Amino acid sequence: MNVNTRTISTETVLHLVADPRRRTILRQLRENGGVIEIETLADVVTERSARSSPSTETDPPTSNTDDQRIARAELHHTHLPQLADAGVIEYDSRTGTVRYRSHERVEALLGFVSRRLEE
Repeated sequence: MNVNTRTISTETVLHLVADPRRRTILRQLRENGGVIEIETLADVVTERSARSSPSTETDPPTSNTDDQRIARAELHHTHLPQLADAGVIEYDSRTGTVRYRSHERVEALLGFVSRRLEE
């Protein structure tokens, strides 16, 4: 795993770890040796989102394919660019590969949120 020595502001770290989808991305990268394919991330994000937000009777039904398509779009257009801009990941759109660049402050906050707030 690449270690990132770039300084990241407290506000940026808080923003990155605040979103549950980005926490899922960061955890998956850590669990997979720092490299994962975008399709695998989309599958995991879709699965975790489905588990964490039960639908109500007023929610329109969506297929798993629709959910995965939405997750891929959110990854491409929102979450991966934010993580990349902060220098926490490298994203190669040609190969569809995401590489984690571990950062001490991100790791510390992610660990705190996992242990203390998501129990």
